[in-house]
Amino acid sequence: NNKGDILGWEFEMGLDNYVQEINKKKKMDLKLYLIPKEVLQVKDPVKEEVKFYEMPYLEIDVKTQKDGAVEIKLKDFMLFNQEDIPEEVRKKIKKFSDYIDYWSIDFDYKDAYHNGWQSFRSKKHPNLDIQTKHTYPKKGVYKIFVKVVDIFGNDVNKLVETKA
Repeated sequence: NNKGDILGWEFEMGLDNYVQEINKKKKMDLKLYLIPKEVLQVKDPVKEEVKFYEMPYLEIDVKTQKDGAVEIKLKDFMLFNQEDIPEEVRKKIKKFSDYIDYWSIDFDYKDAYHNGWQSFRSKKHPNLDIQTKHTYPKKGVYKIFVKVVDIFGNDVNKLVETKA
């Protein structure tokens, strides 16, 4: 059997990329599932059903320019458990970014996350910016950490490397 589910409260940075590589190389079907916080509130597991949700799919595009600038764009975001999304919410979704409430970037990730830029929805600004540009002060290799929070409060992260 080439299938397997991996459950976790949260996952190490880049684990989703690693799992995708394993799936391709070894022709496997491994999936990451988040253990919901509600699990801690279950009093009778026989009577109460707890749903585990597959990690959302996040695709970003990073383009480095000759002047040391980098452009980061959200390309795609998908929640896998569509049947669990209330019908009134599904009707309002027109594009992938409608599932995203907030996203932020650490342009020079080292050991801890430092928010260097963010876009979020508000009453005055209901549309989400899906791209931004950043210029590095000097040439080098940088790790870019992207954090996305969906409309249900769940987050997914992506770590990429760029050469400026």
